[in-house]
Amino acid sequence: MAMDTAACAVTTLGLGRMGSALARAMGRAGHTVTVWNRTVSRAVPLRDLGVVVADSVASACASSDVVVVSVNDYETTRELLDGDAVASALRGRVLVQLTSGTPSQARELAEWAAEHGVAYIDGKIVGYPSAIGTPDAVIFYAGSAAAFDAAKPLLAELSGDPVYVGDDPGQAATIDGALIINMMSIYVANMVGRAMCEAEGIAPETWGLFSELMLAAAPALVGDLNALLERKDFSGDEASLTTWAHGADLIRDGLAESGVDTTLAACIAGLAHRTIERGHGGDGFAAIYETVTTADS
Repeated sequence: MAMDTAACAVTTLGLGRMGSALARAMGRAGHTVTVWNRTVSRAVPLRDLGVVVADSVASACASSDVVVVSVNDYETTRELLDGDAVASALRGRVLVQLTSGTPSQARELAEWAAEHGVAYIDGKIVGYPSAIGTPDAVIFYAGSAAAFDAAKPLLAELSGDPVYVGDDPGQAATIDGALIINMMSIYVANMVGRAMCEAEGIAPETWGLFSELMLAAAPALVGDLNALLERKDFSGDEASLTTWAHGADLIRDGLAESGVDTTLAACIAGLAHRTIERGHGGDGFAAIYETVTTADS
């Protein structure tokens, strides 16, 4: 599956903010870009790059070696690809899905692609549209290794070095979800911390100082935690989980007294107490992993 990326033909389906950024980056790199979008007017800002606006999904797919999809969700993707004309147009080409979704959705789309002779890559983007086409964007991919290797020079136009995470098409979505929940948790924790301080009359800049110190220490702390999880070492040499749980209870109660939402603290306290009930009261905070890896029945 060789590809002359010096003059590659690439199609982008979907011209929202991210889809437009993807098409713009490939156009600036000198590739022949075909685009399709339900609302044709969204292609107008791209005309200065010489993009071709297709009048149908099938013709857009038939125009290129690589077809990149960036739409709202996988359901929309399946709607766009539905029908013999599109499937026929895609046969023998590389389909790159850059839409957010679940691991199972990625695997289902990969199965559809295999049934229709389409090489499938599922990719996930870390970064905003403004970062696309620069080293600040990170995009990682899963699926066909051969298709990824063939398309890698083109994909490199979209971000820093493209990262291949495995042949299971669902793995990119899994990593994406794990990263997003981590980022969301950091944001929410910071907002709760700020609200705690604000409720007690502490200046925002004082909280900013301490929160930035904590974030600076986070890489080392997370590295240490990951090492413990790798060894399955849940020992509580520094502080027992019972102590951690008591601290979470106090924070939850303090938040309630200050009129600040208790959801985050209550969640952490709940995880800690459920883990203690499993016999880990004398272990460390890492023992909570035993609870988060076991779904409630």
